[in-house]
Amino acid sequence: MHILLAGSPATAKSMFLEVLGSLPGSQYALGGSSSRAGIADFLLNFRPRYLVIDELDGMKAEDFSVLFSLMQSGVVARLKKGMREVEHMVTWVFAGCNRRDRLPPELLSRFVEFHFTLYSRDEFVEVAVAVITGHLGKDLGLARYIAERVSQRTRDVRQAIHVAQLCDTHEEVDRFESGAEPGRLL
Repeated sequence: MHILLAGSPATAKSMFLEVLGSLPGSQYALGGSSSRAGIADFLLNFRPRYLVIDELDGMKAEDFSVLFSLMQSGVVARLKKGMREVEHMVTWVFAGCNRRDRLPPELLSRFVEFHFTLYSRDEFVEVAVAVITGHLGKDLGLARYIAERVSQRTRDVRQAIHVAQLCDTHEEVDRFESGAEPGRLL
């Protein structure tokens, strides 16, 4: 089974994929920087149980052929300089994309798709607070304040993280959110 996470930017697809990419037997790749030959080499060298590809919609159409074969039959082939290497492997593909319309139908048919929608305001605040306290170690009160202020202009958790990285007080958050230049926060 292969899983595709599809949806608008800032819906936490990459966060899910990063966690999957840290599991034992996983290998993480970015679609926009992956070529057909690179993917074949990557698969044959690392033989991952799970291949995690973020930004799948950034890949070029001609580079999908290795994935077609891997996902359909488990066969990966590398042909170069008179060398032929063909391996059968059991690898699950987990991928994320912002624009599924940029993916060929024959690739989409190999995935079970999960569609991510933008956060509601309450969902955004909950997720942003969890990330700011858990990953950045900020105080719960400040994290909630940042999340609530940022939610007035966006539902992008990355934006809340940026504010939390730059600000240590409510006053700094207020200055930042009112348009102060980051270098002039203090």
